[in-house]
Amino acid sequence: MYLPVCFARKSGPVLAALMLALMLPAAHGQAGHGQGGYGQGAKINSREEDRECGPLVSPKVDRLPPKDYRTDRAWLGMVESQHFPPDVENLVKPLLSTFGAAIAYTLHGYPNHVRALATLERLTERERTDQPKGADYSLDCYYRRAIRFVPDDLLVRMMYALYLNKRGKKELALSQAEFIDSSAGSDPLTRNNLGLVFLALDMPDRALAQLDKADSADPGLTLLRQRLEALGKLPKKD
Repeated sequence: MYLPVCFARKSGPVLAALMLALMLPAAHGQAGHGQGGYGQGAKINSREEDRECGPLVSPKVDRLPPKDYRTDRAWLGMVESQHFPPDVENLVKPLLSTFGAAIAYTLHGYPNHVRALATLERLTERERTDQPKGADYSLDCYYRRAIRFVPDDLLVRMMYALYLNKRGKKELALSQAEFIDSSAGSDPLTRNNLGLVFLALDMPDRALAQLDKADSADPGLTLLRQRLEALGKLPKKD
């Protein structure tokens, strides 16, 4: 699995841990409990959101209604082979006229395709614009579309929180983190990653609280424990 270099460079272990979750499909499934289709509580047609970020059911891909990347992968191989092969994911060579167009098609078919969202974020940094050439919407809109489609995909919300925080929108980022905090249950990988998000928000006490919400001895919390120990929030082991 390719790890976007901007993740390791910009946010260190926070996004590296999220990308680890991308390598574990089961972990991504645990992060949210949708059953496929349009997701629990999703508003496929919302006039306010449609005006700014477009309808989720797009005429561009009318033969492929949007599907949940976590649970409905019947068309995923076809979409990725034709629009999101390794050369596109690694931003080496576009299949279409632009990288943005290929990624946009992928995100129309799978709005919560976390690897495509991560690649689009790298592309925005390369082109220094939130809406790269060929993309139908801004990166902010693509995150919002993913959350509208599957509100319970907590990994997407973590990525969006970090995106917002990098752009100085800490209060909005915190609202995403708090939603995750109330929804994550005791899954150690989710709690580990959420703790790292809270550290990125400069909220170490909220990060520390994640250890109490899961089995603090679970190996899935190792990275969070290491970061908290380095900050003096936990006693270092002898």
